[in-house]
Amino acid sequence: MIPSAWVRWTPMRAALGFLLVAVLVAGYTLVRAVQLTETESGVVPVLPNPGDLASPPSPPLVDIEAIVSRDAFDVARSAPTNRYLLASEIPEVQAAAAPPPRVVVLGIALADGGRSFATCQVGAERPTIVRVGDKLGPYTIKAIEAKRVTVTLPGGAIQTIAALNSGLGN
Repeated sequence: MIPSAWVRWTPMRAALGFLLVAVLVAGYTLVRAVQLTETESGVVPVLPNPGDLASPPSPPLVDIEAIVSRDAFDVARSAPTNRYLLASEIPEVQAAAAPPPRVVVLGIALADGGRSFATCQVGAERPTIVRVGDKLGPYTIKAIEAKRVTVTLPGGAIQTIAALNSGLGN
């Protein structure tokens, strides 16, 4: 194709039109980018002193001489609203006792003569085989029956735990 034939070809005309529009937009953008405009002069914000931000506020001043000079047996005096405590007298906050971990009975095997056992799991620990009287974490195994295991909690309470897929539910 010769250059004059290119201009007559419709897709080439569209491409040249888009090229012309792109050059015009790029030129307009370049002129706006380098154009300087006057801005309003505003009030410069005053930033706080960083030293003031870092220091804690000073405590209120107490007139000790006036306090000491007052009569200790004056009728107008009253007890303070809050009792003053020394650092050694402040009680430590007791953390709430966490509930004992959940026991899951995975399976039960019954046998004569007290040889029954159960496979149990406490929390995320690995499964363990237990018999009547064994300790399982904070629990003590009290009885092993057909579809459930009875345990004694640390406080003395008794809890019955159904085996998985026993149909009794937890």
